Amino acid sequence: MSAMQSELQELLAVGSRHHVAASAILFAQGDEPAGVYLICSGMVRLFIRNPVTGDITFDRSAEPGSLLGLPAVFGDKPYSMSAEVVETSEVAFVPRAEFLGLMQSNGQLCMRCLQLLSEEVRIARTAIG
Repeated sequence: MSAMQSELQELLAVGSRHHVAASAILFAQGDEPAGVYLICSGMVRLFIRNPVTGDITFDRSAEPGSLLGLPAVFGDKPYSMSAEVVETSEVAFVPRAEFLGLMQSNGQLCMRCLQLLSEEVRIARTAIG
């Protein structure tokens, strides 16, 4: 088992797995952060909608192994984008308190999440520029 697989197993141990139908919304832009979502199978669309024009200004897919909602959960701010299930998927939901507890007790997992956050920042900056 790779280090990442081991870290994901820790998230799965405290999370709850759910089969989610296509077009279900995991979280919506502006919602308070309830927790993070780990995609186990399937695909989820992440998008940002301009609140004034309604235009979508950012749109990308997230695949198995993706961890969604990190900026909102770490920052204790509303989700900055929406996550919509594209095809029937299995996702694990990890409530915010349990996730933050894991971050405090597991340095490797915390570092991996910081790497994922930095990748999100890089992608967002590339999309803007």
